[in-house]
Amino acid sequence: MLDETHPIMKLFGRPVLAFPSHLTLGGCLLLYCGLLAVLFWRMSKHQERCWRYWGGVVAVIVVFALYALSPS
Repeated sequence: MLDETHPIMKLFGRPVLAFPSHLTLGGCLLLYCGLLAVLFWRMSKHQERCWRYWGGVVAVIVVFALYALSPS
């Protein structure tokens, strides 16, 4: 048996971190890529209002970056 001084026991004693589930992460990634794809597709169709879609791209990137930085 292992005693308390064994290095593996130090690893077992560490607190467990709570991460979001793989479904939440996958859904966020899918939503992020989907929104960017729609914005770039619309940008290619309506080139006269391209600046509006660039604003949307920046907004999507900022919102998802802030979500990623927030403790989930």
